Amino acid sequence: MRDLSAPLVNEAKLRVPHVHRETIGRRRVTRLLLAGDSRPLTVVCAPAGFGKTTALAQWVETAPQPTAWLSLDAHDDDPRRLVAHLLAALERVRPGAASEAERALRGGSDLLETVLPLLLDALAHAATPDGLAIVFDDWHLVREPPCQRLLTALIDSLPPRVRVVVASRSAPPLRLARRRAAGTIAEIGREALTFRPAETERLLNGALALALRPDQLAAVEERIAGWPVGLALVGASMPAKPDRDRFLQAFSRSRSDVAEYLVDEVLDQLDPALRVFLRRTSILSRLNESLCAAVLDDPAAGELLDEARRSDLFLTVLDDADPGGTWMRCHQLFAELLERELRVREPALIATLHLRASRWYEERGRVEEAIVHASAAGDGHRAAALVHRHGERLMRTRQYLSVRRLIDAIPPDRGEFGPYCRALHLLAGGLDGVSPDEMYAGFRELRADYASPGVELLVEHCLLSPFFGRVREAVERGRALSGRTREQPLSVRAAVAANLGVLLWFAGESRAAQAVLEPHVDAMVERRRTWALATLALADLDSGLTERALARASAAISEVEENGGESAFEHALVYQAATCVLRAAGRREQAEATLARAARLTRKIPDSLYDAFTLLLQAELELDRRDRSGAREAATAARAIIARYPDVGVLEPRLAAVEAALRREAGELLGSDLTRAERRVLELLPSDLSRSGIAAALYLSQDTVGSHLRRIYRRLGVSSRAEAVAAARASGLLAPAAAPEPAANSPR
Repeated sequence: MRDLSAPLVNEAKLRVPHVHRETIGRRRVTRLLLAGDSRPLTVVCAPAGFGKTTALAQWVETAPQPTAWLSLDAHDDDPRRLVAHLLAALERVRPGAASEAERALRGGSDLLETVLPLLLDALAHAATPDGLAIVFDDWHLVREPPCQRLLTALIDSLPPRVRVVVASRSAPPLRLARRRAAGTIAEIGREALTFRPAETERLLNGALALALRPDQLAAVEERIAGWPVGLALVGASMPAKPDRDRFLQAFSRSRSDVAEYLVDEVLDQLDPALRVFLRRTSILSRLNESLCAAVLDDPAAGELLDEARRSDLFLTVLDDADPGGTWMRCHQLFAELLERELRVREPALIATLHLRASRWYEERGRVEEAIVHASAAGDGHRAAALVHRHGERLMRTRQYLSVRRLIDAIPPDRGEFGPYCRALHLLAGGLDGVSPDEMYAGFRELRADYASPGVELLVEHCLLSPFFGRVREAVERGRALSGRTREQPLSVRAAVAANLGVLLWFAGESRAAQAVLEPHVDAMVERRRTWALATLALADLDSGLTERALARASAAISEVEENGGESAFEHALVYQAATCVLRAAGRREQAEATLARAARLTRKIPDSLYDAFTLLLQAELELDRRDRSGAREAATAARAIIARYPDVGVLEPRLAAVEAALRREAGELLGSDLTRAERRVLELLPSDLSRSGIAAALYLSQDTVGSHLRRIYRRLGVSSRAEAVAAARASGLLAPAAAPEPAANSPR
């Protein structure tokens, strides 16, 4: 059974495209690619039709190093999906090398913090003595900044003998100028890919056997100027033209767009049935026999697909090892013209074709493609129904950017499923960094749509969080939802129990939290199970069961790490709970290390209650080690956040206890006498010595000097070094400042 938490990988995109048999070897371009082997990045950049993919495929066939290939499309414009396909491509080169990175990806760990370092380790192990190459074809289809940052970070940290090759129609935003200056990039552009006259002759008179005269070759060179796809189109058109000289003159004058003219010429020579086939399948980004038969509602469509494939002009073979049939892609120039022709000649058929494609993809579990085609058909109701039917599956892959983009593209007429789409869009945004305040406002608005399918359960479940700052209200909602789902399947009841248990602990009802969680914890999966274990650890701690609390906190962290979620934001509560338990057990260093892990997660949404909880725990730990200044800073930051919310549950009394301790300490010290050690530090404050200089002069550590300074400031009621010196002189603890000596030429 497929792991639904793993992003779905399209295997056809991981195979090097087949090279047409009539294509000549681009030895000159291959040499340029080989020459870039010592540099981490090679960029192949040219407009459509310049043979970038073909040149790279020819190079891969002869390159000494193994190559991980990834043909990109618009769906890959999501960082988690992009990484999933990159890891799958690496798996084809070196099976098992990327298993740790795949585990972290499935677990929801941060891509840059956790997954990328594991990927880099995998690349280092996968590289052979000859090296390793990663090819990203059609990078221009990837536009999202997180994807660009990810590739930049990958290139900047590549292990030795590993290179990245990027093919794109436009210059990718990968700090190219800096790389040129550093000499770490090889670039192959339009000029290098353009056919030279000798290459043009080898193609037309050699591979294609057209037997053109020198003057005819010169005419082709003048009109096409070495444009690879233009030469292929001339080669396809020429055999049907008895008067070749007239043909060469005609297409130079007939249209300014030579490519469009030549494509028309090629299409005009086709059998009408084949042209209709190509026109109607132009809505598909990839084709195979089964899909074409479904879209055209014609069991014999496979014969036409084979005919188109035999031409070696229209289609590029992507994957001929798929058990479901060979996957192919129509050349971009043909696809664009054929789709335009479809809109002109058969506009009423477009929606039907897309709907058939949508059904075909849904039957095979390809939900995203099914939604895309339903939206392209203008059927907002079907697209929204697919989102409703498969919402949980879409979310489990954690491709939240893709989910939001899919929903954004659905036509507005979504029927009864529109509110569910809005709710899922909000949830995806919240899990991708949208502020909790914005989420809460959106969910509150959706309460008016509870009659719509799936909305009430989704919204009510999402509102069961203490981090919206309305703990008691959320507890009441959670108890009501628990009652309404009593007859639901165990998985639904367990999901509600996980959230409600967390809420009850925040409300100060530890025993109630235990009563809710204990019967359901074994039925919980993934993040809900770790939340439950963390909450039970906190409840045990409240009951004085420290050893059991330690065991449960340890089990929660083990599950997080075994499932690859150590840097997933959703597991922040696990590290916060473990901090509380470790602190209570007197394991301060471990508590501080665990809190640092929580802080890395909660600071992804700064000024949120997630972060306030971390700051509160930091203040408690600082108090434990008598760092009053650090505790005050953390408590002040936590108070600034907490003050914005009406009900934060147990966070309020815990923060109040920290603030009271700080006030008590300040009151006890204010006006009291300095110790001998503090006086020694005070005596050096008027000097130019830095804190490290004072520490060296007194043979103390900088931390010890810092502690003395903080206590000096509190005793004197000041907050800075200059104020301390002034107050000490005023009270006689330091000698008055010496009067400045007059200048030599000043009047006496």
